[in-house]
Amino acid sequence: MIESAIVHELGKDAALAALIGSRISPNHAGQDQAMPRLVYRIVSREGVRRIQDGPRNLVRVRLQLDVYSDTFSEVISVSDRVRRLLDGLSGTLGPSGSTVVVDSIALEDHDDQAERAQDGGAGTIHRRSMDFMIWHREAVGVL
Repeated sequence: MIESAIVHELGKDAALAALIGSRISPNHAGQDQAMPRLVYRIVSREGVRRIQDGPRNLVRVRLQLDVYSDTFSEVISVSDRVRRLLDGLSGTLGPSGSTVVVDSIALEDHDDQAERAQDGGAGTIHRRSMDFMIWHREAVGVL
């Protein structure tokens, strides 16, 4: 699964771990979690098909990675480290026994937002959303 391969690659980096520890979670993170933190989700997953011979094992995934923090400077530091780790990455990724062959990863887009803390406090939570396009191989095509 591409998500676990990406999380594994991010988790191997000491500089990123120094910034966020092990605070990487799927889909969403609760307001009570420490910051900064990284949240990931698959936005889209599409199997590549060819008219002449049908499904192929090439899959295109749009992975959204959101960095949250109390300060915008931490958002910049974490997102810059993630970009440096993933943008342009290719090869066999992931933990032994569940690797994924990745043809390419490219940062396609990012945007910044600030939200009022949902706990009723006066604080602001800063967020940078980054969309990465990932081309990788699967044993069978995705529907």
